Amino acid sequence: MSLTLWPSMLERDASLQGPVEDYADKALQKRWKKPARLGRSIRSLEGVKRHEMRKSLKKLRYTIQFLAPLYGRAKVKPFVNQLKKLQDIFGYVNDVAMAGQIRDICAAACRDEPAALIAAGFVLGEHEAKAAEAWAGAPEAWHRLRSSGRFWR
Repeated sequence: MSLTLWPSMLERDASLQGPVEDYADKALQKRWKKPARLGRSIRSLEGVKRHEMRKSLKKLRYTIQFLAPLYGRAKVKPFVNQLKKLQDIFGYVNDVAMAGQIRDICAAACRDEPAALIAAGFVLGEHEAKAAEAWAGAPEAWHRLRSSGRFWR
């Protein structure tokens, strides 16, 4: 939404006519709901659900970054630090999952290049092992985020 529309929205929507902090609290709580729901079963998240969690964490962080000046750095920083750590895990795991397509590309393009196939397999295998290790830390990273306290409450 364009910020140029903000004044007309304020006139039309009574819920936006109160203190901006109230709106910010509600917006952050709304963004928190989806990761909180998905986080309850973080140990069993796979595929689409992992991707949903990654996207919902990203949306939460964007919202926090936009509204952070209302709360002050000291209140926001501990939560954001934990959020970044969790996002790093989800981001790396997603990147490695997407890189798995290299196998298919290499198999099609490098049929006559066994060394290329071996190299691609080695690199992907290394990253897949690291991604599995990173993913093993996701439940603890989620717990730390959840326990860090939602600064907007």
